Amino acid sequence: MKRDYKDLTVWQKAMDMVTEVYRFTRQFLGLAKGSLAEVDTQLLIARNLGYLSDPDPVLQRTAEVARLLNGLLNSLKVDS
Repeated sequence: MKRDYKDLTVWQKAMDMVTEVYRFTRQFLGLAKGSLAEVDTQLLIARNLGYLSDPDPVLQRTAEVARLLNGLLNSLKVDS
C-alpha cells in the first residue's frame, strides 16, 4: 500500500496547527475591523466638534482598509 504525505503524523499535526492559527487570526481581524469602525466614528466626532475641518482623506483611508480587511477575512474562511 502506497503511503501518502497526508498519512504522516507530522503533516496532520501541522494542518491542525495551521487551522487553529487561521481561527485565531480571524478573531483578531474581527477586532481590527471593530477598531477601525471606532477610528471612523472618532473622526466624525472630531469633525462635528470642529477639531478637523476635512476628515475625508483619512475617512477614505479607513474605507480602503475596511475593504482590505473584508477581503482578507473572506480569504481566510475556516469552518469554526
